[in-house]
Amino acid sequence: MISKKIIKRSLVGVGSALTLTVAISFAVNAMENAHEIKNKQVEYEDWYFTGTTPEQALDPNYYSSSPLPSKPCGTVVKEISCHIVAPDSSGYPQMSANSAAGNPINSEISSANSSLTPNSTVQSFRQK
Repeated sequence: MISKKIIKRSLVGVGSALTLTVAISFAVNAMENAHEIKNKQVEYEDWYFTGTTPEQALDPNYYSSSPLPSKPCGTVVKEISCHIVAPDSSGYPQMSANSAAGNPINSEISSANSSLTPNSTVQSFRQK
């Protein structure tokens, strides 16, 4: 007859093996999910500034997803940003996100409005 000690050791060994198998399964699943998240690309959308001041240019509420006929972009007189690209955040540009160049979008807007030079976020300018 098999002793109780041998049965106990066998059960502990089987339990340990099952625990190790489950732990490895969870680890592999977590690594696969992390890989999927890492490879997810940020989608940038077109936004058109509807305000008139540099301060408003940093407020996502002053942007529309379609150009305004009364404020066309690409005018000869360049006074303020007009067309930007940024990720969508509930129907508004996500100002806290990074641009395609890796810089904060709100910083790129400020910089472009100061220099009146396009960058990876600000695509064109217009009159105020």
